[in-house]
Amino acid sequence: MSGESSRSLGKGSAPPGPVPEGQIRVYSMRFCPFAQRTLMVLKAKGIRHEVININLKNKPEWFFEKNPLGLVPVLENSQGHLVTESVITSTGSIGAQGVSSPHPQAQA
Repeated sequence: MSGESSRSLGKGSAPPGPVPEGQIRVYSMRFCPFAQRTLMVLKAKGIRHEVININLKNKPEWFFEKNPLGLVPVLENSQGHLVTESVITSTGSIGAQGVSSPHPQAQA
């Protein structure tokens, strides 16, 4: 699936459920060039993903658990690993198995 939602989640919205196995969830904003770059990489590599748009002017409280800075893009896989740096989210290191921590010591 590569669905892009036109709806943006804002303050008071419920958090989305778990990320489906074999998919990546992208927390995005429709007009964010950094998020668009990440989405282009995922599409070019044929990686299944879903998009959750965040209202950046009225962010949901739960989003700060994904990225304490409240910035997009954020990638999340079905194991709950999060990648928040836009340079990392748009590199070729994203694989079909999803994302993992870019820091090997964080996996130990």
